[in-house]
Amino acid sequence: MSKKPRKMNLSGNNKANIDNLFNSILNKEPETPKEEDPTVNTVKTESSNQASPVKISLSEIQKSPKDINFFRELNDKEKTALKDNIDNTDIGLINPIILWDLKNIDKTAPIYKEIEEYNKTHKDKIILDSYLIVSGANRYDCYCELYNDYKGKDKDKESKYEKIPSKILSFDDITNLNQLKLMIVDANYHQRKSLSIELFEIVGLYQATLNNLKKNPNIDDFDITDKTAEYLGLSKTKVIEEKALYDHLSDLSKSLYKSEKFNRTFFYKLTRFQDKYQELFIKELTDFKKEQAINSKKDTYYITKFFKKYPKNYRKSKEDPSKDIENFFKTESSGNTSDEIKFTKNLSIANNEPNTILFSLPKDMEDYQEELQKLIIKHLPDIKKKVDSQKESQNNK
Repeated sequence: MSKKPRKMNLSGNNKANIDNLFNSILNKEPETPKEEDPTVNTVKTESSNQASPVKISLSEIQKSPKDINFFRELNDKEKTALKDNIDNTDIGLINPIILWDLKNIDKTAPIYKEIEEYNKTHKDKIILDSYLIVSGANRYDCYCELYNDYKGKDKDKESKYEKIPSKILSFDDITNLNQLKLMIVDANYHQRKSLSIELFEIVGLYQATLNNLKKNPNIDDFDITDKTAEYLGLSKTKVIEEKALYDHLSDLSKSLYKSEKFNRTFFYKLTRFQDKYQELFIKELTDFKKEQAINSKKDTYYITKFFKKYPKNYRKSKEDPSKDIENFFKTESSGNTSDEIKFTKNLSIANNEPNTILFSLPKDMEDYQEELQKLIIKHLPDIKKKVDSQKESQNNK
């Protein structure tokens, strides 16, 4: 999939071109490098006018806070591959990491005040008098591990990995934290092949930025969804779906989504609830599964069943769904609509023996539940005799 934006001609009314303006926010020329593999020792350059790389001590560098860089780190296998790639080649680190200089700051700049306000409200803070990673957090981690691996064992290697080749963005190259986020997103999005979990945040960030630009009367008119799809190489439908997750999931729901405890379809349906009721549904579902000892991932099944029974969009209607959620799980717990639990209990009663049979119908046969249940209970003694006879015959052989 190509993520290279199409270029647009400037209009005759001398208004600014959105493609060029958006690329200027990213501090680069309006051409996007090809997609890279994060396990390979390469990365795109953030700006065409960068000075030559310099080596910066690892101790002077900080990683961006999680609220700003929301991307998952490479897993152990990927990180080991990258680490070996850096250490076991003559070239070493092929491309430098990108750092933002927070040592030489201008305290009168708006961004300085924005950082101060950010640090007041966030536990994971932006540390001044350091270099902040814009691109290359995984390579930085590998350098730290390699330095520790060789410390006190190999002086040459220890010295090699004590500092990392870097390109430096000056303090005034970034004018606000939203721009910083965009530059981090742009670097990660064009390197990584699988960003399904982060995609809703990427889409949300791009749309918010484009929405602000659209308010500027000196910019050619454009469609926000079209441009988001174009810049990210996505379909419009995909952009709309991801935007719904970004706009309508509560903070808790977003956290659970990123932890991959439930699948994407479940959360897309969950957006029909207002924030507090999303959390109520998740709590009731979790309690119900625990009570019924349901270990399988049937979360999407239950939320689909709920909206089949209550075909509403509670978010749009602003209706309180608490009673409906409560009644739904009460009904499920009672066994009136839970085929698997009801069938198991009835078989146990019919045979006056411990609950040892678990019966689950395919979805396309659920309408025949009652009749099938009657037939099996009726013929169960004969079935048992036949099975016992087969077992006895096998044992005698």
